[in-house]
Amino acid sequence: MAGIAAAVAAARRGCSVLLVEKSGMIGGTATGGAVGALCGLFKNGGDSPGELLNVGIVEEIALALLETSSVKKIGKVFTLPYSPKQLLSVLEILCSSESNLQVMLNGSITSVTVNDGVIGVLELAADIGTCNCSPKVLIDATGDGSLSFLAGAGYELSPAGELQMAGFTAALCGIAAGADSLSLKIPFVIAKGIESASIAEFFRYTVYYPGTGATEGFLKISLPDCADSYAVDLPLQAEKLLCFLAGQLTELENASIATTSKRLFSREGRRIKGGYRLSAEDVLFGRKFPDAAVKGAWPMEIWTPGRGVSYRYPPDGDYYEIPAACLKADGFKNMLLAGRCISVTHEALASTRVIGICAALGEQAGLEAVKMII
Repeated sequence: MAGIAAAVAAARRGCSVLLVEKSGMIGGTATGGAVGALCGLFKNGGDSPGELLNVGIVEEIALALLETSSVKKIGKVFTLPYSPKQLLSVLEILCSSESNLQVMLNGSITSVTVNDGVIGVLELAADIGTCNCSPKVLIDATGDGSLSFLAGAGYELSPAGELQMAGFTAALCGIAAGADSLSLKIPFVIAKGIESASIAEFFRYTVYYPGTGATEGFLKISLPDCADSYAVDLPLQAEKLLCFLAGQLTELENASIATTSKRLFSREGRRIKGGYRLSAEDVLFGRKFPDAAVKGAWPMEIWTPGRGVSYRYPPDGDYYEIPAACLKADGFKNMLLAGRCISVTHEALASTRVIGICAALGEQAGLEAVKMII
């Protein structure tokens, strides 16, 4: 999402843009992860969501999704449920509408040359072969900062015991109408199932949230972000979990899995060092900055291995700001950051990593790139 927003923003202002996507479709976690809820759009608390925190491209995306969905309040936060297929369509239209934007699917950057802090030649690999590219500005929207890492940028990475758990989502259909309490029932039933050894321990941190329609919803399975988790056949395990739940909850008797994530998706990776490092205190105290680029209000939602999820909130009705310095890779003259890999602490990332904020970060990185070129 950060990469798309950055690419579209720069292309609209006359720049020639190449968007390199490592998978076979655009959208990253938002589409391939079957996440199903756009988070980070609004302030917390209150009876209604109010105005969007960030306008621009993220607003265009939200308005398109609102044609078939509506904002939902879960606890203190507001989310916008969406169909992954619908979101993919919206993003494809956004990209295809820009004549200056070229998308390279199944692509990767295999090497980067750097001279005195300036990114020089990139070696690109895709289905059609390899080629070289010399960009005026490079935006790292890889999520895990892999591009910056290739370039030799400094970074922080949480140790295995603190690295946030990764997520895998199964989108459900055929849920009985009026199943409003499943978000509470499912974790309870899963805990009892683990206690009786009816289901595996790794389902312990699974949560449920409703979808766009009354008979749709999402099961999100969270696992430690390690090699053992990636080796699990998660589509098969999701089927087994639903079978167990259907035997315990009448609301799920006729439910089935419509689609799943393409793989297990990380919540946290490398955090690249930038001109400023956003902290937990910045988030919790709603701090503002003179070079503010993006507003955020999503809680610090930390998925800790062995402990599950915890939430710490900015003040109700308020927001914090992410300064532009967080988007500038330290020591580089023509490389910017967008999305999960911006310069933040482990705790602050737990708020800034959500889709709505990442899209806004991408647009601001794209606009900054335009300034650097002009």
